[in-house]
Amino acid sequence: CCETIGDLDLVVAVPAAQREAVVDHFLAAPSVLQAIERGATKAAAVVAGGMRADLRLVERVELASALLHFTGSKEHNIELRSRAKSRGWTLNEYGLHDGERRFDLESERAIYAQLDLEWIPPEAREGMGEVEVAALGSPGPLSGLVAYGDLRGTLHVHTDWSDGIASLEAMATAAGKLGWEYLGIADHSRAAAYARGLDGARVQRQWAEIDAWNGAGRQPYLFKGIECDVLAEGELDFDDDLLLGFDYVVASIHSRFGMSREAMTARWVRAASHPCVTFLGHPSGRLLLVREPYALDLDAVLAAARANGAIPELNANPHRLDLDWRPLRAWLAAGGTTSIHPDAHSPHGLTDVEYGIGIARKALAVPGQVLNCRSLGELKGHFSARRNRARELLGRSGREA
Repeated sequence: CCETIGDLDLVVAVPAAQREAVVDHFLAAPSVLQAIERGATKAAAVVAGGMRADLRLVERVELASALLHFTGSKEHNIELRSRAKSRGWTLNEYGLHDGERRFDLESERAIYAQLDLEWIPPEAREGMGEVEVAALGSPGPLSGLVAYGDLRGTLHVHTDWSDGIASLEAMATAAGKLGWEYLGIADHSRAAAYARGLDGARVQRQWAEIDAWNGAGRQPYLFKGIECDVLAEGELDFDDDLLLGFDYVVASIHSRFGMSREAMTARWVRAASHPCVTFLGHPSGRLLLVREPYALDLDAVLAAARANGAIPELNANPHRLDLDWRPLRAWLAAGGTTSIHPDAHSPHGLTDVEYGIGIARKALAVPGQVLNCRSLGELKGHFSARRNRARELLGRSGREA
């Protein structure tokens, strides 16, 4: 579940007498473009797309330790080896040894248990505190990381009202087939003219369509959201009275990425501090392998979000995966909440939440830290409370029931 892939490691347990045949099979695969090396216990090749693939051949008794070695990050493996060393043992890709013999451990779980650790899922093996968490006891926190089945819906979704390719009804129907209780429609605001962003009049017409869907008792329930552009000085694209009519607001930056670090930080801090802002959309602006994050003091932005009760989304689009899992792990550890959104522009795009689940697990997120793991009733209550707070802060009279 890393953001990008550097190379491929294939680990195969095979008796020595059969290894030559396995290597032949590997190097003859249709996707192999060029063989790089060949040996008694390994082979390597360039495969389609230009990626390197390494084949590792091990004995059956070595498989668990080899998998652990090649799956965990270097930092994670160092921590495990240090833990083994403190007990007078040696851990490497060939197994766990006590100096005289190799422990008979047939699974990764058994290796972790021998080290008095809860099993750590592969996506969490980053050497960033997960070993300490796993040592707290079993079953421990790592056994309850968020999973796909915990999601009750999602909230950052586009339709053909802006730059999506499917109707509101088609997106809702697709969400229903996924078993979701709710779906949040968050089309672009007017500043995103390139994406057919909505003006106030079109917002009202979209609201009427959503009201008709919900009024007919159709499932899933649809929330009224907007992906509202953050303009150059940090102001929002819509006025406060219109923003107060949405169930939630995703504030996002789609322009002027080249601002100075100070200016971009001030821009985001102002937006994150606005009472109507519910979510920070793809906060760093990165596009993986295409565009680096813009210059930004992310800590200052997240501090403003925390003060305002706003939530940095985990944008699950595989080109974004933003907020990055590293600052997200720190945000959650400090008591923060996130919400996993696919930024979907088609029915198929809804399933991108699966990528977000992987990133959330890398951040050690549990369901209670993910807003869209809450029930429909809980989410309605959350959004209602946020709007009431915004009305009070903006000096608008009246509260929702």
